[in-house]
Amino acid sequence: MGKSGVLLHISSLPSPYGIGTMGRAAYAFADFVADSGMRVWQVLPIGPTGYGDSPYQAFSTFAGNPNLIDLDLLLDEGLLQKEDLAGLDFGADPEHVDYGRVIGAHDAALRRAFARAGGALAGAVEAFAGENPWLADFALFMAVKAHFGGVSFLEWPDEAIRLREPAAMARYRALLAEEVEYIRFVQYLFFQQWRALKAYANARGVQLLGDMPIYVAPDSADIWANPELFLVDGARRPTFVAGVPPDYFSKEGQLWGNPLYDWDAMEREGYAWWIARLKAACGMFDLLRIDHFIGFARYYAIPAGAANALVGEYRPGPGMKLFRAMRAALGELPLVAEDLGVITPEVESLLKEAGFPGMRVLQFAYGADERNMHLPENVGANMVLYTGTHDNATAVEWWAGAGAEEKAFARKKLGMRPEDDDIAAALIRAAYGSQALLCIAPMQDYLGLGAGARMNEPATLGGNWRWRMLPGAADAALMTRIARLNKQYRRTQRKEESMDCKNILRRMEESLQSNYQIELHEASTVQLHNALSEAVMMELSGDWRDSRRAHERVRRAYYISAEYLVGRMVFNNLYCLGILNEVRDMLRARGADLAAMEDIEDEALGNGGLGRLAACFLDSAATHNIPLDGYGLRYKFGLFKQGFENGYQVEKADDWQRFGDPWSRRRDDRIVTVEFADQKVLAVPYDMPVIGYHTRNIGTLRLWQSEPIEEFDFRLFNDQEYALAVREKNSVEDITRVLYPNDSTYAGKRLRLKQQYFLSSASMQDVIRRYKKVRGANGTCDFSGFAAHCAVQLNDTHPTVSIPELIRLLMCEGLDFDAAFSVARDTFSYTNHTIMSEALEKWELELFNSVVPQLGEIICRINDKLNAELRAAGVDEERRARMQIVADNTIHMARLAVYVSTYVNGVARIHTEILKNDVFKDWYAVFPRRFQNKTNGITQRRWLGLCNPELTGLLTEQLGDGFLTDLNELGALREKIDDELIARFNDAKHQKKRQLAAIVQEREGVELPTDFLFDIQVKRMHEYKRQLLNAFSILDIYFALKDGTLTDFTPTAFLFGAKAAPGYWRAKSVIKFINEVAKRINNDPDMRDKMRVVFVQNYNCSYAEHIIPAADISEQISPAGTEASGTGNMKFMLNGTVTLGTYDGANIEIAQEAGEENNYIFGARVEELNAIRDTYNPREIYDREPRVKRVMDTLVNGTVSDGGTGKFAEIYNSILNGESWHRPDNYFLLKDFMPYMEAKLRANHDYRDRIAFGRKCLMNTASAGKFSSDRTIAEYARELWHIDPVK
Repeated sequence: MGKSGVLLHISSLPSPYGIGTMGRAAYAFADFVADSGMRVWQVLPIGPTGYGDSPYQAFSTFAGNPNLIDLDLLLDEGLLQKEDLAGLDFGADPEHVDYGRVIGAHDAALRRAFARAGGALAGAVEAFAGENPWLADFALFMAVKAHFGGVSFLEWPDEAIRLREPAAMARYRALLAEEVEYIRFVQYLFFQQWRALKAYANARGVQLLGDMPIYVAPDSADIWANPELFLVDGARRPTFVAGVPPDYFSKEGQLWGNPLYDWDAMEREGYAWWIARLKAACGMFDLLRIDHFIGFARYYAIPAGAANALVGEYRPGPGMKLFRAMRAALGELPLVAEDLGVITPEVESLLKEAGFPGMRVLQFAYGADERNMHLPENVGANMVLYTGTHDNATAVEWWAGAGAEEKAFARKKLGMRPEDDDIAAALIRAAYGSQALLCIAPMQDYLGLGAGARMNEPATLGGNWRWRMLPGAADAALMTRIARLNKQYRRTQRKEESMDCKNILRRMEESLQSNYQIELHEASTVQLHNALSEAVMMELSGDWRDSRRAHERVRRAYYISAEYLVGRMVFNNLYCLGILNEVRDMLRARGADLAAMEDIEDEALGNGGLGRLAACFLDSAATHNIPLDGYGLRYKFGLFKQGFENGYQVEKADDWQRFGDPWSRRRDDRIVTVEFADQKVLAVPYDMPVIGYHTRNIGTLRLWQSEPIEEFDFRLFNDQEYALAVREKNSVEDITRVLYPNDSTYAGKRLRLKQQYFLSSASMQDVIRRYKKVRGANGTCDFSGFAAHCAVQLNDTHPTVSIPELIRLLMCEGLDFDAAFSVARDTFSYTNHTIMSEALEKWELELFNSVVPQLGEIICRINDKLNAELRAAGVDEERRARMQIVADNTIHMARLAVYVSTYVNGVARIHTEILKNDVFKDWYAVFPRRFQNKTNGITQRRWLGLCNPELTGLLTEQLGDGFLTDLNELGALREKIDDELIARFNDAKHQKKRQLAAIVQEREGVELPTDFLFDIQVKRMHEYKRQLLNAFSILDIYFALKDGTLTDFTPTAFLFGAKAAPGYWRAKSVIKFINEVAKRINNDPDMRDKMRVVFVQNYNCSYAEHIIPAADISEQISPAGTEASGTGNMKFMLNGTVTLGTYDGANIEIAQEAGEENNYIFGARVEELNAIRDTYNPREIYDREPRVKRVMDTLVNGTVSDGGTGKFAEIYNSILNGESWHRPDNYFLLKDFMPYMEAKLRANHDYRDRIAFGRKCLMNTASAGKFSSDRTIAEYARELWHIDPVK
């Protein structure tokens, strides 16, 4: 089901100041809405009221109503003192606003605040004015208006200022300078209070639904400042005014008196005024109702001066031209169309094409017509259903005036008993039970109030807009009653309504009976997993569908990544749904063990930090309702399963799908075709739900699988050519068979490129399909709004071929190259993850054209466009040469990504600086505004809440569980750290060590004493990660312990986990070396009570969930300037582990947040390494430092054996002598060895003081707030994609 909400204007809140304000009562009401399970609070227009005190007749469509400013908040800020309010008469009626008194008293109070502020806020007010260009005209308008006694600007005696003659404008600005400044000050206060209230409501899961009149008031700054846009004469007097012909509300129609728009003039200006108006309103509200939406299709024009609305004529409105322009500028529009009234074919067509939710009102439903569109059963899903609006009587008043026939029909339809007259409750139940995406009742109906509580009676003067809610009316009993309704009709947020586990159990039992004819306790682990996942997927299907639709209605983002290291799904999904413990207990009671699912394979869709980051981002986006969905590839075997034979890594196929893939759904209805030079293939999507934590929002990860158009050549098979009969099938399936196929050969390179194009083309085709679904009409689609509809983030260079592919597809849709290029540049952004040369991909042009010839020409045209742009910017020839996308018959994909992107970001502060000052130095010089930093983050749900319940429980006891969605809340832990808390933390850490030790014993056959210090390095195997340096340090300690030179050593278990790429022989040799070191040390009886070394096999996401919480020391030792960010360091930090690391990646920011005194940072900095890079001679260190020589020589002196392969000698020579493709000791192992050993042994020594060391660990946990992927993804959404959460 959808959402529920309440209509209550700010002015109707309780307040001691005669009118409701944005103060404590507003915050309390936001709490009431949230705690009732409602998710929408609707208010009336909040502009400065004019004629008749109507919110729909404001002096400005942009400004705020000063009377809604809360004076208590100004007292709290010191802008008012209590004596400033003494003697002010705000009126004494708590149930009605006395506008005559309120306006004067509020103005007096605000002027006193202005006087007290002096110039203290001048800078802030000036900045506010700079952000809001409408303010200059509004402030002068109101100042002049006050100067002339408040009369309409049409009656101003000075025609020069009425007609805005420049000399008069300047004269009055000078004359009324203080009044202008006061008005600017008041608007600043209003917007400060409003934004704070909105932020609070949003944090409580409540959206604010605003209300925008289609027309502006005749006496407004809008008409005074923009007369050319309205149907007014030379004196600014309307020639025609707005209204509606006779209707339900009035037999003579409604004569509103608002000037009409000159829509032709609006169109000539590209609807700039409307775009600015809507942009401002969308910044104020999460959703926006546009009053009298049918006026955009056709509007009723009444001659100015008419006595009523009986005379007038309908004229055509701007229709979709206006909304296309606004969408092109602003993206998807969160609008609700007030479409009440006569729905003509042109109105119906506009509503259908625009796609905005419409309105229905239950008070209009019961006229004895079964086809009435307002009846709940006739209300569609894309509707907002009201019991009544601000223009209706309350439900109780309506019922009292209803005729017998209407009441009888209503009782029948509403299921009311003859003696039941609680019409308000009946209408609310009917609204909640409808299919409408949002149902809203005025607060008066929730309270069951009668005639005296009506807000407005159209076509009447006086007495309107005055009703106020009494203090205490929104009490706990009402909150509980509404919460029950929300739960009953499933309109609440999941944090208020967990999934029905009994229903899940029932579905599981039915599935096991149907598929296997067995009971729950008889099920194998695989059978249990399949049944559980199937049951959960069924339960969340409604929310998943609703989330897809919600994402379609707004500007959204797509994340394209070659890998997603999602890990094992079952535990994480149950945890995010809030049912993990309940399901565990439920299964245990039936004789089944959820823990057995530790044996379920991880989804093999990723390898390292790149893929894990992508998975964290999707998790954070889903949790915080950000409309982000992912695209990737559904690898048959993923990377590989790692094992060791004689210490060497061996790769085995990771057949993770052999028992099915129950957490995804095949979508045959969304298959697309991808065309290569030599074949056409099908891209078949599999959708995986990304479940947000404590929210009903569910994201989607769409994974493409390659399949042949023709599975099997029967003719060849019949000719007994069995291998040839399936050759095409095998060739096609190779595209998504494994992650990162070995590309050391020409064939391997072609396969890797095919894989990248397959991902890019399928994804871009799908994005265009989604756009056409939302924007297309009558077989046509305007692609000028494509970039406003969505943003696409390229996760490193692998999907960069998406850029020319989108351009190609747009050209197929009818755009020329320049237009398609412009759309692409406005759509894409690019994240760079590393400065390693192998990741800055390049393709030989000949090879590229042999795979995707349709894109080669487009890339060359992009390169031509780049050159033209660089020449026009005056870039010199030398720099242009370094920036060529196509150079020496080679395509540079990173350059392509930087050029055709709106934004380029690094993933840690130091990494971004290296990009700007080194890797992309030329690009930064030409396009400096394009570059941003977005420091990576991790999801605390998986990497703390799920994998470390012991620490999570301790933190929750101290802080509450808010840190699971706002990690900054951990900062409050600092004040609570004492010896007792540290002791409890140490106990929790020891428990995790025991758990890990048991797993390592079972899987690796190595015993880890749990009273040892656990020193851990787990990450992708690469030379720059310097696992070899760690191994050298272990040998150094080993030798020192053996010869007695090291006597003060805390017993330590050194644990490694990493996979090397199958073709990366040197990295595989390092694995062999570490395993040989482990064998020597673990088999030495002298080391039994001092050291253990273990290299775990097949390190993956699920293994990490056991390893990371047990660590005491986290090894993050890459040389400065090589690691882009790292996210493993953040996971360790969050779990209370100190960092032993270099000045590299996010280590720097971790040390800044937690303090260097609470970590162990060592080694040369980037500047030092850059200074010595060309002159560095590692042999000098080797010859000078005996300890360095001793560990280096183990590679060649037989201390450990490589089985006679010469692999260790190759490593030895590469460090001392270098190779043709790199310098000696390319990653500065010998340079950093001695500082590393000093820091490592210092950390080892410090560990003995368990309280002092535990304090360091807890300070790391307390300081981890910055490193949540929630923060990162919010920055992407706000600063790169410009998208807002959906609620």
